[in-house]
Amino acid sequence: MASELNRRFVARLRLAGTLVIVGLGVQVATLLEAHPYTFLSFLIGGTGLVLAGVIAFIWAWVAQ
Repeated sequence: MASELNRRFVARLRLAGTLVIVGLGVQVATLLEAHPYTFLSFLIGGTGLVLAGVIAFIWAWVAQ
């Protein structure tokens, strides 16, 4: 039973980490271009993914 809970916890942490890394990757990629749409991608895409990763991380700790 504890092993199953540990696997789910690790899977949730892995998902949270992946979301944060992808979000930061989007933010870094948008810094290479100077265009208004890249700012929107930075704001909506990158920040949204980072925020989703942070929420998934907090949810993993709360649901443990």
